[in-house]
Amino acid sequence: MQGTKGSQIITITDNDLSEVRFKGAGTMTIAENSASNNITVERTNSDSTSPEVNVTLSKTPDGTSDADFNIAAGPIQIVIAEGAAEGTFDLAVIDDAIDEPNENLDLTIDASSTISTASPATLTVTITDDDKSIIEFENATMTVDEGDGTITISLKRTNAESNSPSVTVTLSAADDTATDGSDYSKNSLADVTFAIGVDTASATISILQDTIDEADETFTITIAPTTTVQRGTNSDITITITDDDPSNVSFKNPSTLTAGEDSGSNTITVERMDNNANSPAVTVTLTKNHVDTIDADFTFGTDPIEIIIPAGQAEGTYNLVINDDEIHEPDENFELSIASSQTVTPVSPSTHTTTITDNDKSKVEFDASSSTVGEGDSTITIQLSRTNIESNSPSVSFTVTNTDQTATSPDDYDATSITSANFAAGQSSTNFTIDISEDIFDEKDETFELNIPTTATVEPEARGTIQITITDNDKSIFEFDQATSSVNEVDQSIDILVRRANINGNAPGGSLTFSLTPGTAVADDYSLTTATVNFGENEATAIVPVDVTDDARDEPDETFNITFTTDANIAAGTQSSSEITIIDDDKSTFAFDAATYSGKEDETVTVTVVRTDTMTGTTSVDVQFEAQYSNGEAVDADIVSAVPQILTFDSGITTQTFEITFNDDGIVEKDEVYNYTIKSSSVYDIAAQSSTTITIQDNDVSQVKFSQSESTIGEADGTVSITVDRTNAEANSPSVTVDLEFGAAGLATKGVDYTEPTPFQVTFAEGESTANVNISITDDDIDEPEEMFLVAFGTNPSLYNEHTFTTIGVKITDDDISYFEFASNTYSTDEDQNVTITINRKSPVGTVSVIVNLALAHVTTTAADVVSFPSTVTFPAGSASQQFTVNIMDDTEDEANETFTFVISEVANVYNIVPGGVGTTTVTIVDNDVPTISLENPRPTYESTGPLVVTATRTNGLIGQITVGLTVTDGTAVAGQDYVAPSPAQIVFEDGEASKSIDIELRDDINREPTESFVIAIVDDAASFNTGTPNQVTANILDDDGPATYDCRRPGQQSCANNAQCIDGVCDCGSLSPQRAGYKCDYLKANVDQSPCTLSTCTEFGTCVNDAGTAKCYCDAGYEDPDTCTTARYQVICGENDMSIQIKPIGNFVGKVYAHQKEDTCTFDDKVNQQGMPSSFTGGKAKIIPNEDTACGNTQSIVMDNILRVSRLIYVQYNVDFQAVYDEFVRARCTFDLTKNVTLESVISPVTVRQGDVVQATAHGDLNPLDLGVTKDGSAITDSTPINMGELLIVRLSVSPATQFGALLVVDVTVDNNMAGNDLISIEIVKDSCYRDVAGIMSPESTLMVTPQNGALQIQFEFRPPKFKNSNDVRIRVVAKLCPTSDTSACDLPTCTNKRRKRSTDKFGDKTVDVVFKVSDAQSDKKLTDLGPYIRPGSSDSSQAITCENQVGTGVIAAIGMMAVLLLLFLVLTIVLFFRLMRRPAHTKAEDIPSSVTLPTKVNYSYS
Repeated sequence: MQGTKGSQIITITDNDLSEVRFKGAGTMTIAENSASNNITVERTNSDSTSPEVNVTLSKTPDGTSDADFNIAAGPIQIVIAEGAAEGTFDLAVIDDAIDEPNENLDLTIDASSTISTASPATLTVTITDDDKSIIEFENATMTVDEGDGTITISLKRTNAESNSPSVTVTLSAADDTATDGSDYSKNSLADVTFAIGVDTASATISILQDTIDEADETFTITIAPTTTVQRGTNSDITITITDDDPSNVSFKNPSTLTAGEDSGSNTITVERMDNNANSPAVTVTLTKNHVDTIDADFTFGTDPIEIIIPAGQAEGTYNLVINDDEIHEPDENFELSIASSQTVTPVSPSTHTTTITDNDKSKVEFDASSSTVGEGDSTITIQLSRTNIESNSPSVSFTVTNTDQTATSPDDYDATSITSANFAAGQSSTNFTIDISEDIFDEKDETFELNIPTTATVEPEARGTIQITITDNDKSIFEFDQATSSVNEVDQSIDILVRRANINGNAPGGSLTFSLTPGTAVADDYSLTTATVNFGENEATAIVPVDVTDDARDEPDETFNITFTTDANIAAGTQSSSEITIIDDDKSTFAFDAATYSGKEDETVTVTVVRTDTMTGTTSVDVQFEAQYSNGEAVDADIVSAVPQILTFDSGITTQTFEITFNDDGIVEKDEVYNYTIKSSSVYDIAAQSSTTITIQDNDVSQVKFSQSESTIGEADGTVSITVDRTNAEANSPSVTVDLEFGAAGLATKGVDYTEPTPFQVTFAEGESTANVNISITDDDIDEPEEMFLVAFGTNPSLYNEHTFTTIGVKITDDDISYFEFASNTYSTDEDQNVTITINRKSPVGTVSVIVNLALAHVTTTAADVVSFPSTVTFPAGSASQQFTVNIMDDTEDEANETFTFVISEVANVYNIVPGGVGTTTVTIVDNDVPTISLENPRPTYESTGPLVVTATRTNGLIGQITVGLTVTDGTAVAGQDYVAPSPAQIVFEDGEASKSIDIELRDDINREPTESFVIAIVDDAASFNTGTPNQVTANILDDDGPATYDCRRPGQQSCANNAQCIDGVCDCGSLSPQRAGYKCDYLKANVDQSPCTLSTCTEFGTCVNDAGTAKCYCDAGYEDPDTCTTARYQVICGENDMSIQIKPIGNFVGKVYAHQKEDTCTFDDKVNQQGMPSSFTGGKAKIIPNEDTACGNTQSIVMDNILRVSRLIYVQYNVDFQAVYDEFVRARCTFDLTKNVTLESVISPVTVRQGDVVQATAHGDLNPLDLGVTKDGSAITDSTPINMGELLIVRLSVSPATQFGALLVVDVTVDNNMAGNDLISIEIVKDSCYRDVAGIMSPESTLMVTPQNGALQIQFEFRPPKFKNSNDVRIRVVAKLCPTSDTSACDLPTCTNKRRKRSTDKFGDKTVDVVFKVSDAQSDKKLTDLGPYIRPGSSDSSQAITCENQVGTGVIAAIGMMAVLLLLFLVLTIVLFFRLMRRPAHTKAEDIPSSVTLPTKVNYSYS
């Protein structure tokens, strides 16, 4: 039965694999140069439905590698498409140039889940090679010595691998100047075979030796091309055969010759023993051997001596010139030897000896034609010299003769002490001594003579005679015959005798000068007849006449003195002066002109005394008086004026008066009398009226007063006594009663505080001067203020008058006081807390307010530790206790606990301290701080100028010793290699030290390297100190071995990149992030030598940096050409007689270049403006300078062993107006081999500018209180302080007194050359309070505006002085503004931009102050001898150095110099006129004036 589905699809799954094989045979041969080759596989069991299969072929190399094919690595894949029977693969072969055997590659079909293999399943592919071996010689030329026998020639196969086949090379030889069979053998040259895989081989050819002296000869060897050999670059080689047959040469003269020193010259002849017509010219070198001679004994034409035997000739001659000197020497021998060389063989006789016989005597002379010796010197040493000797001069001996003149032996000298004069061999000087006799006589200087005799070996020179002068050391001793003498006034004269004590028969004459000096006599009493008295030779005495004046004056005896003047020839004996007395014989007579005088108390009486005789004295006469009181009534107090005891009558006076003024004393008394009497005297007479009586008439009444204006009485004293004085009382004064009364009421109350007495009066008895009244005082117990009442006189003018103190105030002082004490005798508080102190008032508690005084005393504290405290504490009435607070300063300083005290200061009668109580309390401040230690960033230091200094600072306290540990960690600098790590690594602060440093030794190498660094860090020690910031610093070691011609402070040289700091002319890259490198910090350090950089991108003078994916060379400072950094900025090319020099500084050079010390005559010009410059010079400044040149000066030349070195020093000045420490010296040097006439070396090297001296000349300001001072190393500089140009100075602008001002603002700072007009050169440092870009010369240590700090108002600048071109002066001028404390707004700093700010109007005015220095020329002492001598190779002995200086005739130099001066003057006048017309004088722009220290650098370039 048929169902619903009548059919069904059945799928048959195939289980057959594709059977695959290589099509064709199992081998295949292809050529190396075939373009492509198809490899075919076929499926043997396929039909149109066969599926696609992938066939994998495995590669098995047999001599091949992947490099032989242009296929991918790994198995080969071939696809057989669906229904296809075949699949193909293109096997591309690489055609190389390598000579190699045929190579095989086996390909095998890999079986898989879809593939089975059939035969052939492996295919062997053979590649046939199409390359020849490329053969060439290693060298294009070779040299062989004729006597070597053979020469081996190296060949190389340039395209070989390890499996390259063996190949045979055919060589052929051809004559040039050498001949086959005579000079070499062609037959000895065989074919050369390179073995399998070998790339080098050699051939040998025989060299034939002959005995012919001939020139060098050449022949050629050539590689022959074959079917297996291809000729390379060096397919021919030229062989040079150097001749080794020298000429046999000997001396023709006899081997010895004797010649007199004055013979002139000798001809030396050498002859060639084997000469023939073809003999070449030969140079015979003669070696000098000074047996006894030196070069100075001869005049050599050449050195060494060379004799040329011309070609084909047998002889050559040399004229040996003998110098006839004047040197006394033995006979001398001199040898000449023929030197052996490649061209000369010495044969006997090869040595020639010349003996020179001497014809000279020793020329001897005294060192002086005369000599002087003091009589007291004991001996004199006589010096003799031989003027014509050398080290080998023979010894001589002779005796000097003597001749007496005014000096005689043995009285003045000892002739027997003269010994022989002996000169040892080679000795040029000698001496002998002569004894000198000493005496005591004053005598003339004396002489004797010494003579050098003529002997067989000695002859006297110009100073063959010497005169010896003995200078006398004795003075003439004079004294007066008498110490005193007298003369009567009437005698009118006196003779004074003077004696000379020490003479002999040779005493000199002379003179004595006398003088008179007054005693009591005056000048007109005496005189000298003559002031000068002469004495002859050997004269022993002298008389001095003195005149005396006989006058009529009444005078005492008078004295005067006579003395004489001492000098170099006159001495005073024991009696050096004499006193002369003039005896007087005159008197006067005196009397009163009246017997009595009288007057009232308020009057004056005039008394007259007369001289009654007619004599008039020339001096005063003292008349003496005696006062006598009459009846005891008159006393001295009655006289107001002083009554004279002596009355003086001067010359010509006959009458004298004196006044007596009476005392109007207010005392009631009787008339009083006293007498005056002229006293008797031996010097005058008295007339009859020798006395007078004087009467005083009284007119007074009594006067009363209180004894004082006030009186103080204690409350407990009971009574107070009031005393009244009668001021004009005497013993006979009358009795009087004085009434008293109380005055206006005071604080005291009558009847309460005191009681009025009855009656209230005082009574004076007769003659009494004082009287008293007592007033009772009431004593209460109230503590109250002081109280007072008044007492006054009643009125009764008929009995008395009030006088002076008309009232008296009586004060009643309270005797009840308060007592105080502190609540505790100690208080303690932490530094950050205040302290409260309590004072208690003990009973009785007063009814008055009391102010208690406090006194603070610092024990260990200072005023800064206590912020505030009261000096008093007020207790109101009734208050028993009060407190006060002391504010404590919480500082950060590490210090010991500190104490201070408060004391209650007692006030007598006001308050006291409680007996036994606490009057003093001590307060202790407990410290809570430790010091802070931080490091200062060390200055980058050059490796050759170490050590590197690391400084730590201690703040917040300087108490005690602290040891700070350090760690020193390598960065790019390595310990032991670049620096020496300190051991121990620590800094120890002693007590009181705020700053301490440690020196780290640097290792100076010669390697060019970047700036290297290491890290110094503080080891934490919290118990001893806090670590401040920074606690870790990086120390940078600057390299000074490279061609560093960059200074970031020079005008025109670009400043540091990426905001790097310019430190001493070097860009500091160490602080930048990310880290930068390069001399300008202009590239990322991380990108150095990164892909795509390769080893060959840059030369050793550049650094390759991946710059945005491009390899870029950043050149060292001394090089340019960013592609390879191969072009030197400084170059020298050495010519035979000159130097071509290029100086091309970095950036826009705005200075000038000139030869050392030849600024005006040898300036370099732009290279583009000059003809004949070397093509290698790329720009900058250049000049071709002859080695001998007037304008530029001669080079320094040094010759040693036929090597000549010439040197020249060039100055590079970066600012045309002044020299600065960042300028450079550049040394150019050329070295030549004189024997080969070739240049060995051309070197140019920048070196450091030598710093000049700077001293302070003057400092002044035009207005106080500004002061501008300069210091070096913390001390003010003076005129004697040595300072180097560019050395760091501190310029300090300060104000005194600082407390009077609130702010200081620097407005302008300029540095100039201290000149005026067109000669002024000025540099702006600060303008309108904005800092200009010239920090290299001067930079502030702080802002340009400051306010008072710690009592000081000042700003400091760091300053490095430049050197201006037209002046040695450097002046710093500062304009500043001072603002008062009341308003500092005018001193606010402006906002600084590139535009100049308009100056504000200042009502206080700007102040100016300046300081001037002297700066020396930086070039003045730079010498080329700094190069040092040229030392013989292999020798360390500098004594072998020979230095020669090229010389030019003085006449030629003078003529050229004059022409140069005239030409220069014309050019200067033309230039000045041009610039005066074109523009006004230019001032140097501030942004063009940096400052620096040029680093020592080494830049070496060598040329063939």
